Amino acid sequence: MMSVTVLLVMSVFGGLVGYQLGKATSAAQSLSLREAATMMKEKGAEMKEVGTMMGQKGRLYQDYDLTQKAGMMAQDGSSMMDKGTSMVGMMNGF
Repeated sequence: MMSVTVLLVMSVFGGLVGYQLGKATSAAQSLSLREAATMMKEKGAEMKEVGTMMGQKGRLYQDYDLTQKAGMMAQDGSSMMDKGTSMVGMMNGF
C-alpha cells in the first residue's frame, strides 16, 4: 500500500512539473514566433522599398532587365510583408 501511495504522489508531482515546464516552453516559443513574424514584416517592407527604388533607376536608365528584377523584388517584398502581417495578427489572437 505504501508503494502505491508513493507512486501516486510521484506521478502527480511529475505531472505538475511537466506541465509547468511545457507552459514555460510554449510562452518562449510564442514570443520567438512573434518576433520572427515582426522581422519578416519589416524585412518585407524594406525589400519592397528597395525594389521600388531599383525600378525607378531602371526606368531612368531604360534598363529593362533591372526594371523587371525590381518589379519582382517589390512584389516579393510585398508578399513577405503581407505574410508577416498575417502571422503577427494570428499571434495576437493567442
